[in-house]
This record gives sequence, C-alpha cells and structure tokens, in this order.
Amino acid sequence: MVNGRTGATGGGQVKKSPYSAAAQQAIQHEHAEEFDLASTFWRRAETVAMKPVNQQWASTRAEMCEKRHGLEERRALLQESASERAKEAAKTKAKKKMAEALEAHIKTTSEEA
Repeated sequence: MVNGRTGATGGGQVKKSPYSAAAQQAIQHEHAEEFDLASTFWRRAETVAMKPVNQQWASTRAEMCEKRHGLEERRALLQESASERAKEAAKTKAKKKMAEALEAHIKTTSEEA
C-alpha cells in the first residue's frame, strides 16, 4: 500500500499492470497500422496476463496483427510488381510505336526512290 491506497503512487496515479501497459502499446501500434510491432506487444501482453481471458484476447489480437502484417507486405510487393509491369508495358508500347514510325518512314523513302 502506498499513500493509503493499493497501487497508488505519489502522483495519485494508479500504476498500470504489465498486461495493461503492453496492451496499450499494442493498441497504439495497431492504430498507426504498425502491425508487426503491435503483434510483438500483444505477444508480450499474452505472456504477462494473469487472467486466461486476457491471455486469449492478447493471443487472438497478436494473430490478427500477424495476418495483417503479412497482408500489408504482400500488398506492397504486388503494388511494386504492378508498377514494374506498367513500366515495361510503356516501354514496349514506345518501342512498337517507334518501329511503326520507322517502318512508315522506310516505306515512304523507298517509294520515292
């Protein structure tokens, strides 16, 4: 007991449990869409949770964050490859247009001769 109240500190604030502290950090990272970090903090919360319901909740949230992180990575890779494909398609189109122009030029110059 501190200051006559259990868990109270000199500043009048109640000290957070390790579970609550880890869960709050996990939530902040989820809101920032930093799912890899959120998962890490949910796993930490899972290991320090005293109540089975909190352990299960933290485990479920960690799994969800791990899946979201995997999806985000795959989405980034797909966007990158789509961008590369678009660049290659533009190059191919430009080459085809150049070839058509060259062919037309050759045709007109050979007809003049």
